Amino acid sequence: MEGSTLLGLRVVHLGIELGRVVGRVDGADGVVLAYEVRCGDGQVRLLPARAALVGDDEVVIASPLALLDDDQAAFYRRVAR
Repeated sequence: MEGSTLLGLRVVHLGIELGRVVGRVDGADGVVLAYEVRCGDGQVRLLPARAALVGDDEVVIASPLALLDDDQAAFYRRVAR
């Protein structure tokens, strides 16, 4: 699924909504590296694309620990275009 069509999709773990996709981080080659997720506490965290299983109506993650705070997401921000 194209990265822009993911905007607004629920991000869930074990059926529990953790947030919604509000943006994406692309690499220099245009490949989606991560998704920006607005979580229930209002914070925007990064979800590495490889840690996400994208469905038609939601994005499933195996662990809430896959959602990275700003200090943990520095790598993705550095290699983004």
